[in-house]
Amino acid sequence: MKVWDKEVLVEEILRRTLEDLYDWTPAVLMPGIGPQHPEVHFEFKERLAAYRSNVNLMLSRKPIEELKSDYLMSVGSTLNPLTKPHGIHFELVNELKGIRKTRPPWFGAGWSERAHLLDVDYWVAAATVEIREAALMLVGVDPRRANFEALFQAYGLDPRTDEVLYFLEEYFDLLDRRFGELTEPPVGIATVELYKWVADSNLKVSVQFERLVERKLGAGPYSEIKLGDKNSPKPKGGFPLIDQTENMHGNTRSMFRRALIAMAMDKYKMETSSDAGKVAKAIVDAGDLIGFNLDKKTMVKELRAGFELYKRANRGDD
Repeated sequence: MKVWDKEVLVEEILRRTLEDLYDWTPAVLMPGIGPQHPEVHFEFKERLAAYRSNVNLMLSRKPIEELKSDYLMSVGSTLNPLTKPHGIHFELVNELKGIRKTRPPWFGAGWSERAHLLDVDYWVAAATVEIREAALMLVGVDPRRANFEALFQAYGLDPRTDEVLYFLEEYFDLLDRRFGELTEPPVGIATVELYKWVADSNLKVSVQFERLVERKLGAGPYSEIKLGDKNSPKPKGGFPLIDQTENMHGNTRSMFRRALIAMAMDKYKMETSSDAGKVAKAIVDAGDLIGFNLDKKTMVKELRAGFELYKRANRGDD
């Protein structure tokens, strides 16, 4: 039988209780483009550390035999008093649930996370890329290390993370408008054409993507155009990048969102929050045909907000 040191035993109980959160560390950000909010990860780190400290203090006061018999459960055990919803440690259980629910994604602090950076040596040999791959590459993310669709499940978790996602969606929208409709199978873009377009557009891209362009075309640095900046010039082609949002009374905005989501679900078959980008593009395209200059970023935001209203109404929260 293993002889436990109390401190080691307490740490082992924490490891089995926290599971994948036990080794969680903040993202390592490199220089990059787009919003960067390292505080998102460090705030979560502080909350996780506070939970660990509280559990450690509580367990350290108990006899070692009680720790072994009542707390040293296998990973995922439903008998673990630190994870049983209606047990004596319900406050700690609820705190851990909240921690899991608010765990920031790897990109929550910004796109230039070191473990996901674009591998220039690999992609320099690519003849074509899909639109989703190209969008990730522009912001410096290696498409092999990210599931494009899964990224947008993080919408609504934190306004700062939403801002990071909006930035990627703007780049995707630029690519989609320039290189064609997204179809199944996804549209393939010739990389040489992509690199030429980026250079001609003076589009601000990641350092890694700059290196790709330089190795293929011998192009130099780009001017610092900023998507969404009203004072910045637009890339060639006149892509609408400006968010023109008017103030609206709260009740009016709520009614607008309800009407918008009703239309989106009926006409455009919106079924989940992750469909917002696709549906917003369809609405923006329809608006273009009748002379409106709708902003996709704002449309996505309103669709997601409307879908949350729909979900709450169906849960009986409204």
